[in-house]
This record gives sequence, C-alpha cells and structure tokens, in this order.
Amino acid sequence: MLGDAVPHWRDLDWDGLTVQVLADGQALSVSDRAATPGDLFHCLPWWLAHVGGARAGDIVTTGAWSGIHPVGLAAEIAVAFAGLGKAEARIGALSLRDR
Repeated sequence: MLGDAVPHWRDLDWDGLTVQVLADGQALSVSDRAATPGDLFHCLPWWLAHVGGARAGDIVTTGAWSGIHPVGLAAEIAVAFAGLGKAEARIGALSLRDR
C-alpha cells in the first residue's frame, strides 16, 4: 500500500533530511545525510533504459536511503523521514510448515 502524496516534496531539503531506521523499537540508523548525490532522479534514466521503460501505474524506488541493515528473523521495522512520515513492516520467521 502506498501512503498519501506529499504535495511539497520538491521544496524539501533532501540532502539534509533526517531519516531513522528502527527494528523492534531500537535505532539501527539515524542519518541527516542523503545517500543520493543531491538529485532523487539521477539514476532514473539508466533504470528506464535497463528495464525497457515503465508504464502508467508502475512504482519505482531509486535506492536505499541509509543502506542495508540486517535484522533478525522476526522484527517490526520502521523507517521515519522527518517531516514526511513513516513506513512500517513486520518481518516474520517461517515455520517448518511454511517452507
């Protein structure tokens, strides 16, 4: 599910935006520096050429803001962008019956 649109996204200071990554309530990362080179769309032309284009309704993500953070087999993950909102997910361990 996608969240609400952010009408002022073009005006945000993406290079100084603080993001916090949590697993089970414990901070894995807090960063106030973007992992992008200042342009959120710098790799989009390459990606479009690589995959052969996009269609209306496609959802594109252009990378991980704060890198990869290993978590256990079961965790509640949250990523909060200051001034924008938060995304949450629950990662569950598979039982032998689920394999």
